[in-house]
Amino acid sequence: MEVKDGSYECDIKEKLNALCPCRSAQIEQLIALFGEKGELPCPCLFVYGHTGTGKTYVLSAIMNILQLKHVIINCIEYCSAKLIFETILECLGCEQDLPLESLHSKKCDNFNDFLRCLKNLTEEFEGHNEPIYLVFDKAERLRNMENNLLPGLIRLAELTKLNVCVILVTEINFERFLSGTSFVAPTAVRFSEYNQKELVRIMSLDCPPGIDEKVYTSYCQLVISVFYLACRDLHELQHLVCTSNNCL
Repeated sequence: MEVKDGSYECDIKEKLNALCPCRSAQIEQLIALFGEKGELPCPCLFVYGHTGTGKTYVLSAIMNILQLKHVIINCIEYCSAKLIFETILECLGCEQDLPLESLHSKKCDNFNDFLRCLKNLTEEFEGHNEPIYLVFDKAERLRNMENNLLPGLIRLAELTKLNVCVILVTEINFERFLSGTSFVAPTAVRFSEYNQKELVRIMSLDCPPGIDEKVYTSYCQLVISVFYLACRDLHELQHLVCTSNNCL
């Protein structure tokens, strides 16, 4: 992120706050941690909070608006270390328009192979010192893979001597995440649950055409007031409201 002046930074934050309402504190914290282009003050981030609190959405929005080199890996979809390694290398290589035969030759059977291939691949980049962000969504699934995978990812910048930041996105706190290890915890960013007013504000933005906005907002308030104690997941509440729109 190249911060040219205060107005430029404010403009970026305004865009992000418009895309991700009610997450201004997290946006502020993440932008500060990412630093300026060419710098990487934080080699590992631990982003946690309940499901439906905007963790991955906010990260993706920041990466895209700031045009940061990044790969987002869903650890449910990519369920083995080998598949994760090869997907990261292929995504980074495609971003640099490297030849397909070069990408397909980068096979990784273990973590040491990944370290070697990642270092070799970054040497082929233009501006190879540009920060790379590796985002692992549903990162708690990594605990069920190779024993050295999580500790290795947390120390990836140290092990590779590269300008790389690993971001672990999960619904559980760090004490449960790496129980029984002596590793220093990475910098944590917590996404708290939305309160009732925030849920109403976000859900009101999805007002269908042909329905009065005030009526739709009042209906969202009613649904949330009934279900808030039992469910605070934004996605589930949105689904509940959408499926009952015919009541309006």
